[in-house]
Amino acid sequence: MLRLAVLLDPDDDLVRLAFADELEATGDLPRAEFVRVQVELANWQASDLCVHNNRPHYRPRLGKTCITFRQGGNCACKGHALRERNRLLLNVAHHHWLPAYAPGMEATAWTRGFIDSVRLERETFMQHAAALFSAHPIRSVILTDRDPCPAGASYFWARETSPVYLDCSWCLPADLFDLLPYPGGIACPYSNYSFVTPADGHDALSIACVRYGLGLADPPREFAFRKVA
Repeated sequence: MLRLAVLLDPDDDLVRLAFADELEATGDLPRAEFVRVQVELANWQASDLCVHNNRPHYRPRLGKTCITFRQGGNCACKGHALRERNRLLLNVAHHHWLPAYAPGMEATAWTRGFIDSVRLERETFMQHAAALFSAHPIRSVILTDRDPCPAGASYFWARETSPVYLDCSWCLPADLFDLLPYPGGIACPYSNYSFVTPADGHDALSIACVRYGLGLADPPREFAFRKVA
């Protein structure tokens, strides 16, 4: 199935569009349209050029909204129609295409037809990482009940060494802690790992979660996403 091709090469839009064709051939027209709309919308948002009545004009980079639209004009750019159609299809996605354990996920972001990022608690992630990464090319994970511990001018994650630490917000199970991106590409050799800012800590934890999920996926995949590498 072409879903696997998407998982193995998530940056190739042609593979995603071929998957949409496969969905349409099997009768899943709404999901096929969703993939196509999101792929086209992503490409439109990446461009500064907006076309109205066959006359191109430029959109500012910030916000990606065309000048005609911002000034109150009735711009009929295809991109604006895509955004509205995407908004409607996202409602369908959240009701019909999320996995059965979706109530455990606090938020998801869909990009080019697939879940791209998730927000959920550590326990939910550890239980369902294999299923999530077997179905979607996820690039970002936020564990909402984990926060690095402040220590002077830095912040750190600690490896869980006992079940008593499972509820500690800055403690990570060894399966995640050992996948933190330590300098030099090796596992962290210490029992804690410090960062300059909390955001740096969460970015590192996201990478560890993606590495963990890819390793459990069916089939297992290597950590090769450009966005988070």
